[in-house]
Amino acid sequence: TISADHMRYNKQWHDNFENAYFNQGSASSIVEYLRNNSPASIKASSLSADLVWPSRKAKWEAGLRYNYTLTDNDVFWEMNKGAGWKNDVTKTNHFIYREGIAAGYINWSRSKGKFDLAGGLRAEATATEGISITAAKRDRRSYIDFFPFASVEWKPVATHILGVTYRKSIQRFGLDYINPFIIYQSPFAYRIGNPYLLPQINHQLTLTYSWKQMLLFGVDLSHARRTLGVGYREEGPITISTYENFKGSQSAYGYVNFFKNLTKFWQVNTNLAGGYFSFDTGTYGAATSGNENRRFFWMLQANNSFTFGKWTAECNGRYSSSIATGVFVLRPMYFLNVGIGRSVWKKKIALRLAATDVFNTQEMNIDVDHQGVVMFRRVKDETRFVTATARYSFGNKNVKSRKAQSSKVSDIQNRIGN
Repeated sequence: TISADHMRYNKQWHDNFENAYFNQGSASSIVEYLRNNSPASIKASSLSADLVWPSRKAKWEAGLRYNYTLTDNDVFWEMNKGAGWKNDVTKTNHFIYREGIAAGYINWSRSKGKFDLAGGLRAEATATEGISITAAKRDRRSYIDFFPFASVEWKPVATHILGVTYRKSIQRFGLDYINPFIIYQSPFAYRIGNPYLLPQINHQLTLTYSWKQMLLFGVDLSHARRTLGVGYREEGPITISTYENFKGSQSAYGYVNFFKNLTKFWQVNTNLAGGYFSFDTGTYGAATSGNENRRFFWMLQANNSFTFGKWTAECNGRYSSSIATGVFVLRPMYFLNVGIGRSVWKKKIALRLAATDVFNTQEMNIDVDHQGVVMFRRVKDETRFVTATARYSFGNKNVKSRKAQSSKVSDIQNRIGN
């Protein structure tokens, strides 16, 4: 198969700030207004060719792909201190980023007796260019990475499956992470991008054991280099957050998943996991290590489904303990979802009533202690909803639907910020 994809994304961003200062309870004096107009555009193109070759003893897959991405962010800030609007040169910036990725891969798989074997190698050559038109700076970078994987699955009998997988992978940053302009929050806090950010490299070893497709045990060991994360620093009275490459991170955790029909009407799917996360938050490439953010964690999730004739019901909940991630420590969190449904008119219409986050507890409470910045954040999105839906199915159910063609620029779409 040969495919070509092209995507264009445009957005407009406007900010208006009014900063008022108070002196020991006296009346406020408006001393400054700020406004921002930030048009941005992203263009991404991809050309790929993939070959699948099933031979007598094995299956071979190979392919070539080239991705090109161009982002253009023109951030224009103005300030008014009572003498009219003037360009705020401390925040205005026009930044262009180009990225080209040439990749090739070859995979092999075969079954032999009670074993399923697979392996492969992917090579990527990346070239990037960041141009700050405002500061008249240009930064070019190029690098080559290789990503092998191998897996073995053993089925001594039909009810037992044991698997081992190793994989090296890459995690690329969001495209808005590298734009070196200020995202203003207040005169004392703002966020800034990092044009020198590098992708994260992951090494992962996974062991799994399955019994009768009812019990699944797993152990996951991983090591990351150039870990992507958010860092904080102080410059006088200002707290600055930015995206960084930390030295690395390690994780080790195990899990057990239980899936079974306990009765004719009750089906349960429960997952229990626990382990250890550790992050070295020192800057990648620096001679010394940073603070170690490490913590044990555990998580329990239970999904229950009930069937009573034409009626169905669900009750799903999750609890997670405190967990370390980057410079953050997330406090415990839990939530509960419920729902009930029924099919009518010869099962052509499905009716459903559901409530998510019944107790309105799904929120993130975050502690930070990094480079002199001690902070607590509470992030609460709207999560408690009651929804009523009706779905009508019509037409010939025996007609095969056309297989959806996946876009080769979907990974770029995942890197676009809001």
